[in-house]
Amino acid sequence: MPTDYPFDSPPEERATVRAFITPPPIRDADLKGKTAIVTGSNAGIGFECAHQLLDLGISKLILAVRNDAKGQRVKAKLLSDRQLQDDAIKLAKQAYPSIAIITLPNPGLIYGTNLGRFPGWNPGDYIGNVVKYTFRRSATLGIRTIIAGAVKFGSDAHGQYIEDGKLEPLAPFTYTSEGNHVAKFLWNEAMGELSFAGVESILDELRASS
Repeated sequence: MPTDYPFDSPPEERATVRAFITPPPIRDADLKGKTAIVTGSNAGIGFECAHQLLDLGISKLILAVRNDAKGQRVKAKLLSDRQLQDDAIKLAKQAYPSIAIITLPNPGLIYGTNLGRFPGWNPGDYIGNVVKYTFRRSATLGIRTIIAGAVKFGSDAHGQYIEDGKLEPLAPFTYTSEGNHVAKFLWNEAMGELSFAGVESILDELRASS
């Protein structure tokens, strides 16, 4: 176990599936004067993120959309049950020639989203749907994990695991010397794959400016 291990319980005790635990709502966040940018906000996880950020008192919400008409409908829906000025929610439209998916998050096995799906039908989708409907959570509950990471922990949540509104240990393997070696190998491999976009240089600049 590393000497700087920041958790009270060893990772072996946390390496369990806790699908039936309901994530607690965020109640102690102060988002006054803050601005949030939410992508994919026309439905599912993105919409619920926008909804909960407004409930927490975010001062300005920017919805990144590719379809202006859908964005306007979402904006109207979010404003309909709140005493907010129209300029509290803004739309930002950006067209991308291509989009590469490099991660497929689905906090808490949320049902009713298209995350993790591939074009057409395949056995993986069927198996995934069976699992989701067995241990499923609504977007309202599942999205609390993302909100906790964004408003409670900030950059401390980068590369970490959040459960029940708290930072929790990763898999036990990650704290071994072999796990550290694999992590470095995967990081270097990822930076190599993304070298065409200069990702490593961008990260270095961000670290230097922080």
